[in-house]
Amino acid sequence: MGFFSGLFGEKNGPVEKYHSNGQLMVRGTYKNGVYHGPYQIYYENGQLSEDGICKDGKLHGPYENYFSHGQLQEKGTYKDGERHGVRELYHADGQVDDAEAVRWYRLAAEQGYAPAQYGLGLMYYRGEGSPEDEVLAYMWWNLAAARWKGISVEGLHQLNREEVVRLWAANSWA
Repeated sequence: MGFFSGLFGEKNGPVEKYHSNGQLMVRGTYKNGVYHGPYQIYYENGQLSEDGICKDGKLHGPYENYFSHGQLQEKGTYKDGERHGVRELYHADGQVDDAEAVRWYRLAAEQGYAPAQYGLGLMYYRGEGSPEDEVLAYMWWNLAAARWKGISVEGLHQLNREEVVRLWAANSWA
């Protein structure tokens, strides 16, 4: 790997870069001088640090970030270089970081993103990352239901993950 070709010296093709200790540092593909397609970044100890997909030099698609000991730290999706949808965060011991999840859900929910409004409502309803609060849960579920076609507030708190994904895909803002 490491072969580049293209007009005017732009990098095109697969690339691998290495740390000074010989461990793989980056694996990806260039297109027109920027990363395009799957890529991975590694720590000096050889553990995977990031795994994602780039489109025209920007993160676009599923993304995972790992601690240096190999434990998953973050999992989410990007669209045109911006976080998109639900973001899952983990402590170094593998436990979900609920308080941080509430913070990120709130940021997206306040911008009118219905899946985040649903998720934030669920966190309040269950007392995950915040004290239990059915009033706030129903408030966020009402806002989500107003944006989601074909779902009632009463039905929102009973949805499982697969149903949320189905509704997300069926709506225009997905």
